[in-house]
This record gives sequence, structure tokens and C-alpha cells, in this order.
Amino acid sequence: MTVDDYLKTVKDLRVRCQRTADHADIGSERQVTYRRFVNELEKLADFLDTQARRIDPLPADLGDISDLPPELRQELSLPQADELEERIHAVLVSYGGTADLDQILIGLYRRFGEVQKRRFVQNKLYRMSRKSMVFSVPHKRGTYTINRPEEYEEPDSPLFPDDDDDSEVPF
Repeated sequence: MTVDDYLKTVKDLRVRCQRTADHADIGSERQVTYRRFVNELEKLADFLDTQARRIDPLPADLGDISDLPPELRQELSLPQADELEERIHAVLVSYGGTADLDQILIGLYRRFGEVQKRRFVQNKLYRMSRKSMVFSVPHKRGTYTINRPEEYEEPDSPLFPDDDDDSEVPF
């Protein structure tokens, strides 16, 4: 059995004890005993949940690190996002994770009061997509998302084209 299995069992027991404690036909002494069981089972469930999080494998991708204390974030060797990248990300989040270029431009103005040139933001989004900070939405030109689409393919590097392409050079 895994920790999650034990946690489920403890939660089920807690629910059963709570139902028994709430039943009017049992004596007050037994109700007190069952309420104590409920309290102890809640503590045990919290403990098991904490232990499960400690033994879960950590993802290779660090994901959102905003919950980490500033002194730890300073020790990490992460590429720093510039201020515009952070603002674009915030605008995308405020649109539910996906927005087109017009929405991003309007969001940057309404949220941060800054007017950006369309071409500059397009270039910034392209660079952000190369760093996998945002992703182009397939079949929707100029639309970006913070969630990796299912049919997403890593962009080819212009420095290292595929050697599998045996087509003739057109010149």
C-alpha cells in the first residue's frame, strides 16, 4: 500500500466516525469518544498528507517558484525574466492562460499603463516561446498560452537544421 492508500483509508474512517458521533441514538459518552477519534484521525490525515508530499518525486521543471523565500530564490541559477516578460506572463494569466496579441497589448496598457509597439511585443513573445515560457496556440495565428499544447513540438534550432532533409537546395 502507498501513503495515498493509507490516507484514503484514514479519511474514510474519519467520515464514518463523524457519522457515528452525529448519530443521536448513541450515548453522550460514546459521542465524546467518537469525536476524539475524529480529531485524531484528522491529525493523522494531515500528517500522512505532509509525508506524501515529502516523498513525491520533484519535477525536473521547477515550475512556479513564487512561494520560495527571496533568500533561496537569490541562490538559484535561473535565467532571470525581464520586466516585460513578467508583465506579459501576468496578462496571459489574467486572460485565463491564453490570449492573442491584441489582448496582450490591451492588457499591458490596462494593467500596467504601458503602451508597447506591436512588433516589439511580437518579437518578445517569439523569444519567450523559444525559452518555453509561452507557447503558440496551434492553428491560431498570434495567439499564445502559458500551458503547453498537447500537439506542441519543440521549435527547430536554426543553427542545427535536421540532417534528415535530403531535398535539393533550390539554387
